[in-house]
Amino acid sequence: MKKAFSLLMTGILFVFVLSACGQKSQEQVMSALKDKLESLKGYKAEATMTLHAGDKPSTYNVEIWYQKPDHYRIHLENKKQQLSQMILKNDQGVFVLTPQLNKSYRFQSEWPENGSQWYLYESLLKDIVNDPEPSFQRGDGTYVFTTKTNYKHKDLQKQKITLSQKDLKPVSVQIMSGDEKVVVDMKFNKMTFNAEFGNRAFDLKKNMTSAKMQLSTKASGDGVKESSSFQVFYPTELPAHTKLSAKKVTADDGKKYVFQYTGENSFTLIEQKSVAWSDTVEPATVTGTPVNLGFAIGHMTKNSVSWNYKGTDFFLASKDLTQPQMADLARSVLGKQMK
Repeated sequence: MKKAFSLLMTGILFVFVLSACGQKSQEQVMSALKDKLESLKGYKAEATMTLHAGDKPSTYNVEIWYQKPDHYRIHLENKKQQLSQMILKNDQGVFVLTPQLNKSYRFQSEWPENGSQWYLYESLLKDIVNDPEPSFQRGDGTYVFTTKTNYKHKDLQKQKITLSQKDLKPVSVQIMSGDEKVVVDMKFNKMTFNAEFGNRAFDLKKNMTSAKMQLSTKASGDGVKESSSFQVFYPTELPAHTKLSAKKVTADDGKKYVFQYTGENSFTLIEQKSVAWSDTVEPATVTGTPVNLGFAIGHMTKNSVSWNYKGTDFFLASKDLTQPQMADLARSVLGKQMK
């Protein structure tokens, strides 16, 4: 009896100490996250994203704006590689901008509600709240959740989300493959809740102009960095029982390649030197949805995915592959290049 009484008192004392120290239970933290979701009016955030794909990691600066109920602006930039893209959602629709090419596409899409988005704070909170069994730990002044994901990649199965205990601001997000390998590492450097936005903060033309001005002065006149040789990229992770069967150069200047892969999971990959649009060209309206490939924002349809990278337009089409498989394959194209 004395031993049982002693154990009971120890347990009560432990709970009392936790309470006295201000430690919240997982249930209390989850409740606070739900409250934060309901009260969230908007924010501005700055982050550094490292993509672990290809020969070596690539790092990008990411600027995120959100204004309730559904205005978004995500700017992805790598000044060293002259890469800049933006996804914009306003009253006119969902747009993907490539400033160095002066290109913009309007999507008929439910983005960002159609999947997890590791750069959107409210998406991360929803992933935590909606996971029936999230892993929960306390760090040094942080809460760490490990949850399931809803990405169009077979490798992006889990994510580790770290939030500040003080104000529930995001600290970092790590997207992991099934073997616990970190594929995407996102570190938030700055976060401002209830941020103020100007009347044209989410305006298409204003954002295109400002993004073009931010590009390095080393870029060529039309915004595309010229190269003496056209760099051709190819997939590093082919689907099972599929091989390259044909390679064609279809442009007189040697700057358009068509690769035909055949087998059980056949597909066609086209690579062509990008051409900038004039300032008078209006946004092209396309079907499909934006897809985050990590290093670029692509355009996904039922049987194809297209994107731009380092002054090259890519188009991958297949009747055998699913959308997640095409996204994985597109991501692997970043891995190797040949001249």
